Amino acid sequence: METLFYLRLIGLATGTLVYLALIALILGRQRLRTFERLLCLLMLALFCVYAGGMLEMIARIEYRIVPDVMRLLYSSLIMLGLLFVPALMVHSHLQFYELAAPSTVPRWAKLLVLLPLYVAPALSFLAPFVGSRRPTRTGVRFGPRFGPLDQVTPRVLRFFPWTPEATFIFVAILLTLAIDLGILNLKPKVADAERRFFKWMIGVSATAMALLLATQFYRRFETPQIEALSVGLIIVCLLPGVIFGYCALRHNFLELGRQQNLAKPAT
Repeated sequence: METLFYLRLIGLATGTLVYLALIALILGRQRLRTFERLLCLLMLALFCVYAGGMLEMIARIEYRIVPDVMRLLYSSLIMLGLLFVPALMVHSHLQFYELAAPSTVPRWAKLLVLLPLYVAPALSFLAPFVGSRRPTRTGVRFGPRFGPLDQVTPRVLRFFPWTPEATFIFVAILLTLAIDLGILNLKPKVADAERRFFKWMIGVSATAMALLLATQFYRRFETPQIEALSVGLIIVCLLPGVIFGYCALRHNFLELGRQQNLAKPAT
């Protein structure tokens, strides 16, 4: 358990640094298109999740009893990130698909896919404040063990034996996997570097889905197995940032490798 604790801390610290660096990299563009804005917001949401998780681990090390203010800070960061990560994941992938193949995705289809992803997490978060709380399930839960989302599981989400925010992320990963496969089919319109990037993303998405599906058997696992799955998911979810940064700096992916906003030398 102690090894898993420090592996989790290392993974969260690495993710925090990676996504913070990517935010700076994206903001380095002189003119941000809608796609880059969505990408920056996605990186910011992921940064909040990893930074909040890192603060939680540091608080466990520093304090015997974690102060309420510290708990409020890291839980707010994690919850804020989890509310927006699913929708921004799908939205940014759809926006790239539109850049590669304009006017292919109807506006009504985008609304049909994105509106529930933006609205449902917020409604799930607000549910405990507007209605009576239902008793939580017994057993080990996969996901954050604090906050309203862990205290209430809406009926529509009870198909999954994990917390609602994990369900939203599972659905978002499934949708982005389908969009990535569609992007790979746009052979003449997608550059080789971009195709390689989305092939890596398909592999990462498939791995993340496998880890989430493994939690369906949580009743057979003890706490160490659940913690191992959590650490594995933390590491897998920082891989997209690492791959994205490598492709941007090494292959000028999406022209993000060029520091276009730096001051030009005087002539």
